[in-house]
Amino acid sequence: SSVALPDFTQIAARTSPAIVNISAVQIYRPRYRDPFFGMFGEDDMFPSQRGASAGSGVIISADGYVLTNNHVLGEGQQLQVTVILSDKRERPARLVGMDPYTDLALLQIKEKSLPTVPWGDSANLRVAEWVLAIGNPYQLNQTVTLGIVSAVGRTNLGVSSYEDFVQTDVRKGDASEPAQVGKQVPDVTLEGFDGDDVGGDRPDCECG
Repeated sequence: SSVALPDFTQIAARTSPAIVNISAVQIYRPRYRDPFFGMFGEDDMFPSQRGASAGSGVIISADGYVLTNNHVLGEGQQLQVTVILSDKRERPARLVGMDPYTDLALLQIKEKSLPTVPWGDSANLRVAEWVLAIGNPYQLNQTVTLGIVSAVGRTNLGVSSYEDFVQTDVRKGDASEPAQVGKQVPDVTLEGFDGDDVGGDRPDCECG
């Protein structure tokens, strides 16, 4: 007998409001130092520069906590981080904490009664389950893509210090999107691996 497919339109409509766009401005000093000028105490002859970065995040609590990737915030001292909600409202964000080893960062904005997505348990994921990715690749807001779980427990990929990835076939152009399986979020980060247009999600139950 035939099996009906999930209603992805309802899942996307219900979860998209909890997906946000994040932009960050940093200040940093160039890593290059001229050894000649350093002998004369002029090692800091190169002025500080500004950088910018952007990506996606997911609202994990109604009182304004937003989870994203550490690399979305860029390198250097954070000058300004802005969270853009699905209804286009922009809110300044406070950096609560960041962990380069797991490539995770937690932000907070001053809002209440925000939409969220229920957490799932990635330990229950099975290969070939559906994956719906919603995010802002290349600043294209609220992009929705569909794929499947290709593998679980991927390690030794050189993406971060701690690795236990769920591999999906969501395209690399949709990187940094929180992924939905069914009606829940089983993971919080999506990386595009070089070479193959495949994605890897970090399971929430392993990230702590």
